[in-house]
Amino acid sequence: LCGKSNRPTRVIEGSNAMNQSQRPDRIIVNDISVTTSTGPNPLCHVTIEVDIGGVAQSLTFESKASDVGPVSGICGAFRKIVPDFNWADFRVRALGPGEGADAFATVYIKNNGDTFAGEGTHNNTLHASAAAVADGLNKLRWHEFNKAAQHSRLVAAGGR
Repeated sequence: LCGKSNRPTRVIEGSNAMNQSQRPDRIIVNDISVTTSTGPNPLCHVTIEVDIGGVAQSLTFESKASDVGPVSGICGAFRKIVPDFNWADFRVRALGPGEGADAFATVYIKNNGDTFAGEGTHNNTLHASAAAVADGLNKLRWHEFNKAAQHSRLVAAGGR
């Protein structure tokens, strides 16, 4: 798994009203490819095509461990951008009846004692999952940016 399954304590869903041009570039999921197998030779291979600030990137992750599934692989790929995070809770539900229903994924990402809620919707369950992780990581990155900016303002003002 990406992390221990604990219930979130403090969930950060919004953002500060800082200048939008200063905001860190958003991670947008364009495409995802997942291959998994179980048995005597388990494999999880994930490739996620993302756009970060107008720059296309390909994130990959591969594991031969028996306890690594597709969602863990998705988190592993995103660790190429944000290395230090865990997820506290992960859920997927259908937004309608039948096999053609869109998937709605929710993930709670933990980092340094804070929890960030991410959501994603897509007609592919794994794409919705990747979009939810990207959404949570965007909020985490925005929060870290705000903390750094606040620290810089305090230092500039002669504070600590």
